[in-house]
Amino acid sequence: MIDNRICLNPMKWNEFFELIQKEYPDEKLDKPLILAGWNFSNDFEKNTRFRRHLELGIATGVAEGFFEKVSEEDWYKA
Repeated sequence: MIDNRICLNPMKWNEFFELIQKEYPDEKLDKPLILAGWNFSNDFEKNTRFRRHLELGIATGVAEGFFEKVSEEDWYKA
């Protein structure tokens, strides 16, 4: 983890996920751990799921443009 970052905060994570999902419309992707998933998951589970989304975002090229607009306040940290 960089600077104790676990994942993006829920709204920003969902925004990122929606961009990834557009690149993989036919694939069943695990949803972000937001809403009830946020409350019933621990930091390890959040980080693991987020890392998978990050890998997909990097592979599709959507991560680069997206993370240019992410601020420090958009991160959930340990």
